Amino acid sequence: MGMMPLSVYLQQHEAAKHQPRFYLLSVQPNLFGGWALRRAWGRVGSPGQVKIDRHASQEEAESARGKRVREQQRRGYAQADRLSEVDMSDAGMHESSM
Repeated sequence: MGMMPLSVYLQQHEAAKHQPRFYLLSVQPNLFGGWALRRAWGRVGSPGQVKIDRHASQEEAESARGKRVREQQRRGYAQADRLSEVDMSDAGMHESSM
């Protein structure tokens, strides 16, 4: 598997709904020596929802992130060029719980 950045930002544009959606996946170390896959999703411009999945190693977290990216791409999401395309506070980044 090729190396991916620690964070991947995806967007979905449904023309019929006029509501672009985001899905942000971040692999992060936690305070206990493990790793976490942090997922934030929702409508662009809203705080969205956040879920944190804990993993024993960075490799496990990255593998889980790759699986989620493929799942979301099958649902019509596409990887955006830059994370700056959305205000990070709108992608649930204001939440610091882990």
